[in-house]
Amino acid sequence: MFLFQGTDGVRRRVKLSTDPELSGLTPQQAFMRHGVITERFMELYTYCHVRQLIESGFISEGDRFVIGWDPRDPDKVFSSAAAHGLAKGGARVVVAGVAPTPAVALYMRYIKAAGVVVVTASHNPASYNGIKIFTRSGLKLLPDDDRALSGRVLATDYAEVERAAVDVSIEDHHDRALEVFVNYSIDPSNSWIDDPAWLEDMTIVADCANGALSEVAEGILQKAGFGEVVVVNDRLDGSVNVRSGVAELEGVDEIGPDMVSDGGRFAGNMAMVRLFEIGRKKRDLVANGSAMVCAAVFDGDGDRFYGVFYNPLTDSAFVLTGDETAALQAGYMAERGEGDGLFLNTVESDLAAAIKARELGFATELTAVGDKWILLGSFLALWRRTLPPDVYNHIRSLIDKGSVSADALERALDEAGEGRDKVSAAGGLALVGAEESGHTITQGYLEMADGARVAVFHGNGIKSCLNTFGAICGSWRRGYHADDVEPALDRIRHPFTGGFKKTLYVYYVDKSRWRRGTAVWNDVRAVICEKMAELWPGGVCEEMVRAEDADMLYMKIIESGLHTGSVFVRNSGTEDKTGVTLRGDVTAETKLLEIGGAVLRRLIAGLKDQKGVMGRAEMELLTAAGRGGAPQSPVGGLDDREYRQLLVETATKQGFLTDPDPGAVLTELGKWYLSTGEPKI
Repeated sequence: MFLFQGTDGVRRRVKLSTDPELSGLTPQQAFMRHGVITERFMELYTYCHVRQLIESGFISEGDRFVIGWDPRDPDKVFSSAAAHGLAKGGARVVVAGVAPTPAVALYMRYIKAAGVVVVTASHNPASYNGIKIFTRSGLKLLPDDDRALSGRVLATDYAEVERAAVDVSIEDHHDRALEVFVNYSIDPSNSWIDDPAWLEDMTIVADCANGALSEVAEGILQKAGFGEVVVVNDRLDGSVNVRSGVAELEGVDEIGPDMVSDGGRFAGNMAMVRLFEIGRKKRDLVANGSAMVCAAVFDGDGDRFYGVFYNPLTDSAFVLTGDETAALQAGYMAERGEGDGLFLNTVESDLAAAIKARELGFATELTAVGDKWILLGSFLALWRRTLPPDVYNHIRSLIDKGSVSADALERALDEAGEGRDKVSAAGGLALVGAEESGHTITQGYLEMADGARVAVFHGNGIKSCLNTFGAICGSWRRGYHADDVEPALDRIRHPFTGGFKKTLYVYYVDKSRWRRGTAVWNDVRAVICEKMAELWPGGVCEEMVRAEDADMLYMKIIESGLHTGSVFVRNSGTEDKTGVTLRGDVTAETKLLEIGGAVLRRLIAGLKDQKGVMGRAEMELLTAAGRGGAPQSPVGGLDDREYRQLLVETATKQGFLTDPDPGAVLTELGKWYLSTGEPKI
């Protein structure tokens, strides 16, 4: 059946239902035919979610639902529609307003509400919006939940929503929700910063991505103890993730001085520009070990974090992704005698990160892509520790049988008398869950209004930031000393001996063509197997099938019984793209890139969708670039912001243009694509 959801909730470009292009279409048809979310779709989607929960007996009429959003919708057209959908469905709506996703989820637990809706498209461009949903325990919706909700949305006439009356209240809890989040964040048991003096010599540039952390990041970081906090990209004008945020740094290991100078890749990124300005100003202090200059880079809804550190010895900066920050956090747990825990990461992660975790004493588990799977694994670790064995075994059996539904898991807990209010905080649960993309989950402790402390897990950018610096400074007390700067920086940059990792993307695709058993899928599998046999004659090519993501093609290289390399292909669940991800030992870089290049061309030929708005605009852009350079003015009817997105995705992300600016010309790959004509396989 058709699913509206991707890896994490539902996301698409947005348009008003009054747009002439959508005339006569239902909200569902606008989504399915044009790939856009309207304000009516938002209202329909949240309405259906609440009605489904009420009619199943899972919640009652008038139960509280918390809603928050990131600031990409300053006129509140879409967020208001989502709130009204909850209210029309029968919920009592508690509004957190502009707030980070983890803050909204925390506040739901704090007031014991029935669930959470966050209106956000996370790291996606500002022209996107979407909805993330949390259950009352803090889980995200899982595949069975997605199927049930999609079926309800498809079967519901929007006229039913229009007729529904708003019979319950909508309450504003914005200030209180943020207060709870701030208090949670600076609690030393959550921040891991036992003494704020650890951070007094640090300058931190906080890149809020013009998103949901814009109101609270400065206060939290100051209270945590950073000596100087410089907040940038904190506008609330709708420009979420514009030349800012984690997505800007994906695939970047090091930032050289040329990249922040005029014409450089990050010349328009205020966070990186300020990092270098401050780093150079304090270069001598940083070089002699008496200061540190770094940046905390978040995404639009505040659940992801990358760290960037200025290196005075080379006048450059290095980037820590979710792999490195998770390894630093695991290392600190091991130092504190907590190394017998669990390290969860996804198939996108560096293979060496899990190897390091095992060396530290952690058990390791690999999950499908998506922090909902990291989140589920975290809860399972908690339940294994706190529930009676028969209850835990029943929960585990539901998952093993394929009944992957968050609502079903919570119903089983309720039936066993072990609902969310019975599961207390498990002290000393050493768990690190991480995605390379910057989602990191460690156990937190939320103090409730009655003084009770409960265990919570969320992808939380600010917590990951504080935990990373707590780990660094807790291990080395202020980081490093005058005679130890270079090796100390290297310990931060390389908490494990990293492998090779790279992801190649094809944007503006018809995702329906990438399904297990389709012509493109079978062709790509054959190419990978042939190339692996050619390049690793002594190795074994083995496919790993994950039930959570059955359409993902994941091929492993096994040498001497060891998993030494991976090539996998999957549709993005949040963006209009398909990626080929390469992971392995650094010595395999050339071989993996050869496979990746061959797969990439097959994907371009087989998946590109020139019927969509961005696909048509891309072809117009490439045609113009081939005649003399990318135009100054937008192509394809795009506005300035969308044209900037097109330039970045066509040049930086796909490599079809020499640079992401007007005047750019075609690369060899761009010339090849332009010459292939209409995609086909």
